[in-house]
Amino acid sequence: MKTYIVPQRPNYAPNNSKARILTLLASMIGILAFALTRQTQTASTLDGDGSATAASRVSGVGQTDSAEAQVTSGNPAIDGVVMVSSEHYGVDPRLVLAVMRKESRFNPRARSRRNAVGLMQIVPATAQRFHKSNVRNIIQNVDCGVHYLRWLLERFSGDVRLALAGYNAGENTVIHCGYRVPNIAETIDYVETIVAHYGQAHHPILDPDEAWQLFNPQRTEAAGL
Repeated sequence: MKTYIVPQRPNYAPNNSKARILTLLASMIGILAFALTRQTQTASTLDGDGSATAASRVSGVGQTDSAEAQVTSGNPAIDGVVMVSSEHYGVDPRLVLAVMRKESRFNPRARSRRNAVGLMQIVPATAQRFHKSNVRNIIQNVDCGVHYLRWLLERFSGDVRLALAGYNAGENTVIHCGYRVPNIAETIDYVETIVAHYGQAHHPILDPDEAWQLFNPQRTEAAGL
């Protein structure tokens, strides 16, 4: 997560008016540049056409995917919600963010033609299943999505590909296909895109506390991993 430092107004010498004016102008320019940068970043992460389908097209394989999943959505508020739910359910936040990136391009107002809404594109049946009354709320939306991911990972013994296929097409579809990724173009693209970005095909199923010891991004970065 990037840390921005807002330029602070320095202490000025009382008898150097020209220097004070020049320094003040430099500070104002710095603050303006900071504000414009933040505005651009917020627009790029939160704005969009509200369509999960369009968001998925943008995040196709070979465009902006990398071998190592990012540990930020670019929005500190969203990152905070992800970290809380990831710790609660023992899910790698990098996987959550990779799914979120594909589902909504980090747009909390995204909505699909199937009535899936929010950052994790939760449909009404999934919201009811995990007892969420308002998945338009960012906290409930993310919590529901992470809870479902945890359930799928447990159901498919940590197989990330099958868990993702279940998230996209439903776990019963995966089971009926013989515990394989269904031969559905959308699902295949969905799984391959996220796995390519996440960089792993297995997710250990651990007690949430144990999992967070392994997946905690701050701990991992501090250890130089």
